[in-house]
Amino acid sequence: MSGKMKAKKEFVRFADFLKTIGHPNRLKIICLLLGHKKICVSEVALRSGLSVADASHHLRVMARRGILRPQRRGKEICYAIGSGEFVSDIKRLICKYK
Repeated sequence: MSGKMKAKKEFVRFADFLKTIGHPNRLKIICLLLGHKKICVSEVALRSGLSVADASHHLRVMARRGILRPQRRGKEICYAIGSGEFVSDIKRLICKYK
C-alpha cells in the first residue's frame, strides 16, 4: 500500500472517530468518563441529564467504535475510556470547553 493510500485511510478513520464523538451529548459523556475510571449507565444518565435509554444508546455507539470499553457489573453495564490512538488527545481537545 502506498504512503498516500495509508494517509487517506488514516484521514477516513479519524473523520469517523470525529463523527462519532461529534454529538454534544457524547462529548458531555466523554468528559464525565475522563473524570472517572469507569461509570455505569445510570450514573451517566443522572450526571448528564439524559434518560437512561439515551445515555445507553450513546455509550453503545462509542463502544462499538472502540472509544469506550464496556464492563458488566451485575445487572448494569459500566464504561471506561478506551486506549485507542486518538483517545489520548481527546481530553485536551474536548474537556477544556465544558
